[in-house]
Amino acid sequence: MTKLGIITGTQGVKGKLFVNTTEAINLDLKKVKDIYIGFSEKFSSKFVIIEIEKTYNGYLIVLEGVETKEKAEKLKEYAVFISNDFSNEHISLKDNDDIFGYVVYDDKSLKKIGVVEDVLMMPANDILVVKNKGQEHLIPFIEEFVSSIEKENKKIFIRTVPGLID
Repeated sequence: MTKLGIITGTQGVKGKLFVNTTEAINLDLKKVKDIYIGFSEKFSSKFVIIEIEKTYNGYLIVLEGVETKEKAEKLKEYAVFISNDFSNEHISLKDNDDIFGYVVYDDKSLKKIGVVEDVLMMPANDILVVKNKGQEHLIPFIEEFVSSIEKENKKIFIRTVPGLID
């Protein structure tokens, strides 16, 4: 994947996003169908582009499912990536159903922590809401905590630190 830029603002009330680019990237705007938005390449969500327009220092983009200014504002400060091939290791958090029901384990002890019941889309990073026996754990969905994901077995292994689970 290639980093296109950072979402720095919105335009209008229909959810149009401004992506500020820092490098000269030559895009064929007719071929770009989707983008990935997130904290990093690995932890990003796929979005379908409805409209894209080049500006003097970036792009104005309209995305499927982001049709209000409020929804667009939630994506500010996230990075935008483009790719021609979608990696099998990539997990999309836009379609939260993809990750609901995954069982979360401690990567060292292999102790079950709980089951993903929700995902909170936050400006800095996404948060997994993991529940087990009436307890709720909020786990940042970032590389520092998520050590691996087994899509075929619907398992997520995390590195625990003091205070994260207890």
